[in-house]
Amino acid sequence: MTLEEKLENISQAAIEDATQQSEALIQEYQQDINKVIKIHEEEIQKRNIAEYEYQYAKMEREKNKAISQAMLESKMTIAKKTQELSDKLFELVKTKLSAYKQTPEYESYLLKLIQSAIDFSNGNEIMIYIDPSDASLKEALEKKSGKTITISTEEFFGGIRAIITEKNILIDESFATKISEEKEQKSGGILSC
Repeated sequence: MTLEEKLENISQAAIEDATQQSEALIQEYQQDINKVIKIHEEEIQKRNIAEYEYQYAKMEREKNKAISQAMLESKMTIAKKTQELSDKLFELVKTKLSAYKQTPEYESYLLKLIQSAIDFSNGNEIMIYIDPSDASLKEALEKKSGKTITISTEEFFGGIRAIITEKNILIDESFATKISEEKEQKSGGILSC
């Protein structure tokens, strides 16, 4: 083998060795780059997931806040409307009672209440009161019941109130009390007459 051939072989071997080393370095470098890229991708993915979870939680809080606000507003609207309807209903009841008080049946009703109170008193002294608006019925009620009737200084819209003084018992069959009790029952104890 000639010197040129030997140089050619050595040159060829050196080139092949340099190529192999170069390829190994490139491969190692590529692997390092791939590792760095993978780490960065994982970090980006973690940040994206964290951001997504944060935004999702934020949207959930905002949604829940909006739902709570809407529910509160709905409840307030319903309560207000219920109150309006209740007020209208009880005004209608008062109107109907006013009309009823003008009928002969109302006097009979008062006599039944008076007789029931007298029976309840069981012979004890009893004071019977009627509403000032029923003053025109006082004389007829006294004649028919045989008891002294007092016109109350306090208005109670109709019906009677009686006091059994010896037992300190109040019998309240007034329309104002009945309306007030019904309002309280319908509103859960919030309203009063």
